[in-house]
Amino acid sequence: MPIVEFPITINDKEQILKIETDPAWGQIQMLMQNSYTMGENGVKEINMMGFLDQLLEIVIVGSSGDFNIKNRTMVKSLPTSVMTKLIGGVTKLIPLQDYLDNMGEIQNSLSRP
Repeated sequence: MPIVEFPITINDKEQILKIETDPAWGQIQMLMQNSYTMGENGVKEINMMGFLDQLLEIVIVGSSGDFNIKNRTMVKSLPTSVMTKLIGGVTKLIPLQDYLDNMGEIQNSLSRP
């Protein structure tokens, strides 16, 4: 599976993260299944925070420094500016948006009379 290096400064240290740009289909299926919650109105909703945490854990497969995406305490303590750059960079590198767009089109076509 293709790995791309993604440079980012975390806690004033330059790091190179290794990003899996084409995760296994089963990982994406589990990500989607685990990200749904039941909303107050009884409609399934995506828990975006949980979705993003799991997405990053799937696609960040290594680091040149001490950054470990599975260390939730450390990740939760990072500045929002760092996480915004990280999430933005990762979502540009993987084809997840294409998948989600396709799923929306499929759901729309299935719900038409």
